[in-house]
Amino acid sequence: METPARTPFALRHRRAMLAGMALAILALMLAFALVSSGPRLQQFDESVLLALRSGDDFMTVRGPLWIGTVMLDVTALGGSTVVTLVVVLVTGFLCLRRQWLFGGFLTVAAAGGGALSVLVKDVVQRARPSVVPHLVVVDNPSFPSGHSMLSAAVYLALGLICARLATTRARRRYLLAVMLLLVVLVGASRVYLGVHYASDVLAGWLGGAAWTFLCWQLVLWFERERKVVSA
Repeated sequence: METPARTPFALRHRRAMLAGMALAILALMLAFALVSSGPRLQQFDESVLLALRSGDDFMTVRGPLWIGTVMLDVTALGGSTVVTLVVVLVTGFLCLRRQWLFGGFLTVAAAGGGALSVLVKDVVQRARPSVVPHLVVVDNPSFPSGHSMLSAAVYLALGLICARLATTRARRRYLLAVMLLLVVLVGASRVYLGVHYASDVLAGWLGGAAWTFLCWQLVLWFERERKVVSA
């Protein structure tokens, strides 16, 4: 009996699901490495933070003065206030266009990303960096970076939605690239400001991306089922 050939949709669906699972596994491995390896990872993280500060004056970051101001502005893009505003406003627009599925996807990606960040922070309980002064006020555990996880979950979700609605391949690639750039900048700003280790940010990226890709699988599944029912 011949095995039916896989459709392009099924292949894309499987690849995306495997990518999401791989990111989730990497995030778990990083969390395990953080807990088990101890001094080695800590030394690496601290060396990154120290490399960004100037000489013996750890209050001064390397580079021109305007970079500090830029980083403060950029880091706000991953904060709960800005992200909530983005999600509410974009979801409202999607609902006006009757894109209920995409609106629900964005909301779930944001809520789940934020909840996962809080959950993992409470479990791991990693202290904030103390090797350099913080340039912004923080009051919760360090691992993972909440800004990095939330921005990865939300901006990647926005990128996927925009890419689906875009009419040309060039526009899809551009929109995805813009969202990825925002995610990278937010994560980098957290290390630059001395409030997160590099491994915190990496875990946030992996966790947020994994959650969004897994949520995207539900979107693809609903779309496929809707086409089957309407056929």
